[in-house]
Amino acid sequence: MKNLFKIAFIFIFFLINGCDRCAGIGCTTGPPSFVLEIVDAETGINVFTSGKYDSKDIEVTDRDNQTTYSIFQAGADMNILRISPKSEKGNQKFTLKVGNDLVIPIEVNVREGKGECCTNYFEDGVTVTGYDYEKSKNTDRIIIKV
Repeated sequence: MKNLFKIAFIFIFFLINGCDRCAGIGCTTGPPSFVLEIVDAETGINVFTSGKYDSKDIEVTDRDNQTTYSIFQAGADMNILRISPKSEKGNQKFTLKVGNDLVIPIEVNVREGKGECCTNYFEDGVTVTGYDYEKSKNTDRIIIKV
């Protein structure tokens, strides 16, 4: 009888430990992303709000010159650009073009966050080359002064 209990205990132990604890857990947070606002360096006015640039002329490409997912969000007091880099750990480089005369090199560091069941990717620092920029104190926006 003792052997039967030992065998049953070992069987249950392996059965419980053999189960996938992560089965059925959704692990999607979407790709990493960051938000840009482009303002006139002298006036501080958003260049799309003022009409200096047209949002239809925005193009975002990666270092391989492939189009990167981005979406322009327009509103009464909000003309911003959300860019989504690939869900890959490390530094990623982009070129933001607006029309023929505005070219902004951008680099973003993507951090990998691992949990017991899920791996997610997060923006972990944005660098803009050739233009003054700052992170907004009130929002998650990177404000680029052109």
